[in-house]
Amino acid sequence: MFRIFLRKYSINTHELSRIKDKLNKLPIKINTNLLDVNTLNRLGVCSNDYLENLVQNLSLYGIRDKYLCDTLRVYEDWGDLTKEKIEYVWCLFRELSLSNDIYASSLSRNPSIIEIDKKFLQVRLDEFKEFFTKKNLDRLLVRTPELLTGNFDLFRYKFTYCFALMGIEQDEMSSSNYFSHQIEHIRARHLFLNRSGFFDSPYKKGHSKLINSKLSHIVDTNLKEYLRLCTNNLFEVDDFNVFCDYLKKENFDNELLGLRIGKLLRNQILDSIKYQKKLDQDEFD
Repeated sequence: MFRIFLRKYSINTHELSRIKDKLNKLPIKINTNLLDVNTLNRLGVCSNDYLENLVQNLSLYGIRDKYLCDTLRVYEDWGDLTKEKIEYVWCLFRELSLSNDIYASSLSRNPSIIEIDKKFLQVRLDEFKEFFTKKNLDRLLVRTPELLTGNFDLFRYKFTYCFALMGIEQDEMSSSNYFSHQIEHIRARHLFLNRSGFFDSPYKKGHSKLINSKLSHIVDTNLKEYLRLCTNNLFEVDDFNVFCDYLKKENFDNELLGLRIGKLLRNQILDSIKYQKKLDQDEFD
């Protein structure tokens, strides 16, 4: 018996067994435990020849195991996954010195990558270099490959919020899924802690013994875990929900104005990058 993540689709046991037997005959094995019912249904109606060609093309260019399952689940149109397009992305990432992990994560989780323009990608990578060291950027892109094609203004906004308002630097950002979350989620989690005395603003550092929670604990956890890790269960889920209701009435259009923004922020980012590069070099030496 293998586990399936049941979402809004359903499938009976007989049909499930038929699809499983069909997939087991493919030369490239697919871990059905990692597929949802919708994807299994889609696989079930495809011909054996089509499926064999699809998975062999993906496997040929390094998309296997979990990456293969992610690709099948994420792409709405498998017709986009031609051998020529996959090879183009694979060659492009090698040409731009992007790691195999970044390539596999990007192709399997960001469908826009399959059509990406070389010049666009090069410009995007150059823009990221103004915010991260190569080490941190590599780690970030494996975790959040949608950044390669996403709205850069939104990325910049989230980065500034985290760096200037939360006082968190790039190494910690790249170790979390921070950029995968909506700004509303980030703001609510941060402000709840800040206003309840569980998070120090950057300008207060050095004047308090408070140790701020890890960024991953603040934004990546479910609500109950967040309250446990960040408030020691002093607050309950209802408390947070009431806070969010009040937060919806506030205006945050100007939240980034006037606080370490502009030239000063730019210099601080550059100083942070230089410092991280020195740490990386010391570690290498």
